[in-house]
Amino acid sequence: MRTYTKKFQDRLRLEKRRRSVVKPIIYTLVVLAVLAAGIFVLFFSDLFYVKEINISGAEKIQGLNVAQFVNSWLDSGFIGIKRRSNSIIFGQDMLARSLMNQSARISSVVIKRESPHKLDITVTERSPAGIWCYETSGSCYYFDTNGYAYSKIGATSGHVFLKVNDEVKQDTEIGRPVSDNSLFQLVKKVSDSLAQAKFAITEFVIPKDNLNELDFRTNLGFLVKIDTTEDIDRQISALNLLLSEKPYLLKHLLEYIDLRIPSRIYYK
Repeated sequence: MRTYTKKFQDRLRLEKRRRSVVKPIIYTLVVLAVLAAGIFVLFFSDLFYVKEINISGAEKIQGLNVAQFVNSWLDSGFIGIKRRSNSIIFGQDMLARSLMNQSARISSVVIKRESPHKLDITVTERSPAGIWCYETSGSCYYFDTNGYAYSKIGATSGHVFLKVNDEVKQDTEIGRPVSDNSLFQLVKKVSDSLAQAKFAITEFVIPKDNLNELDFRTNLGFLVKIDTTEDIDRQISALNLLLSEKPYLLKHLLEYIDLRIPSRIYYK
């Protein structure tokens, strides 16, 4: 009787030991199967595969074929897995940054996933607000409304945009600001404030002999001198008041109007 009981207990312990070994193995196999199925669905099936790309806005930007670049980027990846294999996790922000890094002309990139298989990409190109030229280097750049240089042009090119002739700063680089922000905002403010004037500003001049001075030339030929350390609104108001009270000045061959002295206006 004791022998039978002992054999039964030994068999029971052996069964428990077998189960304790088999259960983790089965659990591991199930987990691995689920992971394998998930990897297959995510990266090797057509469930989220990017098949269609719709590009609007700027499709070609000075030598850059946007569609060609996007397709090349999606076809690359890591460990043999293409980015286009999964439209959910391929990294839309990364694609947008990569595309913007290809050209300083690109202002923004917006990517939307219209469906698991389709991406809508909107590329916005910078628009020229004017031309900024540096007297020292002889270089000229198109700049946008935020003051960033995005394309270099020849100094002798015909100008149909507002021009700034900078006699102080040496130069800049494409993708960089054309000047410090305070000076750029000052130029922009003066230009915007006089947008409805009876004359047009054709050129700003940042003179090297007076760092506190900003000049601008009009389409009527005369020069206006402004003190950058004084109240700009006051100086613009004084100019408007002068021309409203003495409109005949615009019909004469003015040489300059000097607004730099508080409570005084000099003209010739």
